[in-house]
Amino acid sequence: DWVMFDEQNRSLVGAAMPGNVGSHRFKIYITDKSGKVAYLTFAINIKNVYVPSTELTGLTPGGGKAIVLKRCIGRQCNEEYISEEIIGRDVYKKVN
Repeated sequence: DWVMFDEQNRSLVGAAMPGNVGSHRFKIYITDKSGKVAYLTFAINIKNVYVPSTELTGLTPGGGKAIVLKRCIGRQCNEEYISEEIIGRDVYKKVN
């Protein structure tokens, strides 16, 4: 339910969530125009995932934004990281 085969681009597309941590086995069947069939088997081992937690808006002109991600191992999420795409930008966290 979290991964789909994109036939046009011949690729697997999806985003794993915390409940998808673990090993997932795939078997892809291929058929040519003459009806011959072949298949490929492989496994993907998901150790942890990063899920959006909070979006922070900067206090500088232009209002820079950052998304804080939580690192999840299984269903347990507790460590937060800032998205790599905003590293080096001015980011301010509101302090209450």
